[in-house]
Amino acid sequence: MKPGIRLGMFAHPGTIAIPLGGPIFGMHSACRSGAQAILRHSEAESVHFVCSPQATPYTRREIEIATAERTKGPRCSLEPLLDFTGRKDGEPLTAWLDLGGDTTRPFAFRRRIGANYPIAVVHHSVSYGYVLHNWFLPLLLGDVRPQDTLVCTSPSALRVMARTLDQMARDLGEQHGIPSLAYKGRLDVVPLGVDCDRFRPREKAAAREKIPWIGKDEIALLWVGRISAHDKADLIPLLRVFRKLVEVHPGKKLRLVIAGSPRTGSDELSVLAKEAVRLEIRDKVSEISPCQNELLPDLYAASDIFVSPADSVQEMFGLTVVEAMASGLSVVCSDWGGYRDSVVHGETGFLVRTYGSLGDEDAVDLGEWSLLGGELLDQLVLAQSVAVCPRGLFQALSTLVEKPDLRREMGRAGRLRAERKFAWPKVVSEYDALFRELSAMDLGKPLPGHPYSRPRFDEVFAEYPSRVFADALLEPSDGERGKKPRDPRPETGTIDGGTLAAVSEMVERRGRASLLEIETAFAPAPAHRIRRHVLWLMKYGHIQVEENA
Repeated sequence: MKPGIRLGMFAHPGTIAIPLGGPIFGMHSACRSGAQAILRHSEAESVHFVCSPQATPYTRREIEIATAERTKGPRCSLEPLLDFTGRKDGEPLTAWLDLGGDTTRPFAFRRRIGANYPIAVVHHSVSYGYVLHNWFLPLLLGDVRPQDTLVCTSPSALRVMARTLDQMARDLGEQHGIPSLAYKGRLDVVPLGVDCDRFRPREKAAAREKIPWIGKDEIALLWVGRISAHDKADLIPLLRVFRKLVEVHPGKKLRLVIAGSPRTGSDELSVLAKEAVRLEIRDKVSEISPCQNELLPDLYAASDIFVSPADSVQEMFGLTVVEAMASGLSVVCSDWGGYRDSVVHGETGFLVRTYGSLGDEDAVDLGEWSLLGGELLDQLVLAQSVAVCPRGLFQALSTLVEKPDLRREMGRAGRLRAERKFAWPKVVSEYDALFRELSAMDLGKPLPGHPYSRPRFDEVFAEYPSRVFADALLEPSDGERGKKPRDPRPETGTIDGGTLAAVSEMVERRGRASLLEIETAFAPAPAHRIRRHVLWLMKYGHIQVEENA
């Protein structure tokens, strides 16, 4: 990226370097590794992270970890949300990247600071029932501009995004008489990336010493990801195909490894275990759940074939497929969405034919309840309307079981494709080029704020307090003179101890002071922020309103 590009990003604990615990797949893995890749490989001049005040110490530590051993990359800074103005080192930001698919806060933030830069939002799924109102309506009603873009992870994802936005604009126009309502930004394709140093071919015997679930002379089929028939893949058909493999290849020692984690409260693992018992293959099926993120490189390396019969419309890219390819594994997966953009049929693996009937009205009705209590019934209905061809799945797996040379050949081809197309340096260079293009566009003038999207607490709750604190004479409270105020919640970062002490000292020194005098004394600090500290001191009994004032 040309010098002068200053990139802004929101940061949350666990999204840069430190995992929150347990398995990390899909969007969360992509966000964390993507942030690290930007810090290591981007040609941007600087990256400025913005986080909530409470998250500042954790996020600073994550940035230190992510940048500890790098030899190049952009400068980094971190600033709490309330202090960020959009100008760093005397220059404004020139681009904003949101890796987590947030379609509201980046635009609201740009309005709040009165800035004018392109925004790129990386989206990961559009199938859940709540997303139309929560994610896409803001894109139609907000101040999305021609230089803003919704980054899609594959060409098929771009087509899904475009049809979704067109459908919403059409339906809203017909319902409310808004014919000109439309998405005003761009759609661009940049794939998710993979760390090809972390996920790489390794010596199989050494890897299996770390993976006790796989025997030394077994042929291991591996599934990695969220274990959910609702919104990932129904693995019972895979169990049935695996049983047929065991029967047809009695001389082969076969092992199926299911690694990942079910959704909270799900009984999917017990359902799969019972089915394995019924099929009389329980001793040949291993579950690794929860599968820790640190285990994945050795788990891929210890396996022989990666299999992913995904049947959920939630799956728009398939990061584990690319991780497997980078690890040198042949891949068998469903001919489905973004998978067909990643896997080259007959070269890096096999795509298994899928059949679908996705116009089920039950799913449409159940979409109103999606993710309420974790039901995801609309996603399950849709998945039950999709069939991954069992015969095709068996034939592909059987071919690779029989032909170790083909497994190795496809594994090498997959590794080469991962390096050329999905390695993070390559993907980051695509982001660099995208921001170079966006920042060269005519940005025009900053748009005014939209009152409907910003809470007006002063108007809506005006009747709540007995008295609106506009101005008053303040004096020290009895028994609190000389006592230093102590914030019992310093980790929130919304109350500054130094400001508390200075305001308290000013009132004590003068004997009394008006709110206006205090706000003036602390200018240019925002008056509302000083007022918050004054009211905090009143709340905790350090100062009080002078009687009869």
